[in-house]
Amino acid sequence: MNQFPYVNSLGPFGDRAPVGAGTMTPPHMPGTRVPRAITPPPRRGVEGQSPLSIRIGLARAVDAKDPSTRRHSERVADLSWVIADVLGWSTSRRTLLHDAALVHDLGKIAIPDEILFKPDELTPHEYETVKGHSRIGAEMLEGVMTSEQVSWVRCHHEWWGGGGYPDGLVGAQIPEGARVIAVADAWDAITSWRPYGGPRSTAQALEECRLSMGTQFWPPAVIALGCTVQSVDD
Repeated sequence: MNQFPYVNSLGPFGDRAPVGAGTMTPPHMPGTRVPRAITPPPRRGVEGQSPLSIRIGLARAVDAKDPSTRRHSERVADLSWVIADVLGWSTSRRTLLHDAALVHDLGKIAIPDEILFKPDELTPHEYETVKGHSRIGAEMLEGVMTSEQVSWVRCHHEWWGGGGYPDGLVGAQIPEGARVIAVADAWDAITSWRPYGGPRSTAQALEECRLSMGTQFWPPAVIALGCTVQSVDD
């Protein structure tokens, strides 16, 4: 089974990226990967939910726990919006997805810092604790977001071919929004700066994602990703 190098080395913490490293970013946020031009998600609240500015604040609070993940959640949300657009999602549903992706790592707030920032390999018990962040985040969002959005946050570490967490779902059991967030989350990880090395090129990153189509990732989401990114390496 193909697996990302960042997963091998950091478990679920492959999303550490500092300021300036990035994937799909809006025009006002310079990044290393620029997808095709597209209308950005509306910067407003969704009826019955908290204002978007509050959700952005929550996302930044999570990312601020580790300086190397600054703006990670916003980049993942923006790229999720673009992938969903290629997949044919309506604007209203893309907005819901964007809002959920902003807080996809909210549960990390509950992970002890001594585990979250441990420089050495995690013990099995510590790894299980880390894996709980997606479930905890979903529980924190119940009653705040729609049940569908909560399921996207809960399931963004599920694997298309099985073996993910927290519920070990397979294939179509995984909510579609979670499948999209999973690809956007991984893309930001492997195209961003790492404490142990620089970002992958666009070509290298796409190859890693394509190798994991059907195992870790839902193939249509990876195909949609390939349609959005363009190389800036030349």
